Amino acid sequence: MALWHPFASDLEDRMGRLFDRALSSRLGHVWPALESDDFLHAGGDHPMDVAESPTEYRICADAPGMDPADIDVKFNDNKLTISGERKEEARQEGDDGRWVKVERKERSFTRSFVLPKNADPDKIAARLDRGVLTVSVAKREVADEGAKKIEVTTG
Repeated sequence: MALWHPFASDLEDRMGRLFDRALSSRLGHVWPALESDDFLHAGGDHPMDVAESPTEYRICADAPGMDPADIDVKFNDNKLTISGERKEEARQEGDDGRWVKVERKERSFTRSFVLPKNADPDKIAARLDRGVLTVSVAKREVADEGAKKIEVTTG
């Protein structure tokens, strides 16, 4: 007979969900065929929304408490990298009492996206509005090269 403890059961459930989430988000990067979005492959763990319109790709991310100076958006070798860092504020006890619980901590994130061929690297814009970062990447016309036939010779 085993002793059942509700807190241990809750911990086991939480750990199971943590491993499920970690494995499901990582396996798509090891085997891209497992990802549902095959037009835009991403790496990282900061949740972001990706939208596609006829004229652009739009990536949105929550960045609460961050200023534009805290965010870095770079494009290199067909990869868009979005990074952010929020420094912890100095907290001082005031006349109104002491801190009982402090949950807002310093945090940082980095997320990279391999962009499709029709993404225009010269037309990328980033805007931070009320704690939401929006990165817009314009689309451009790309000639469909199709499959290239290679001639087979003898000798």
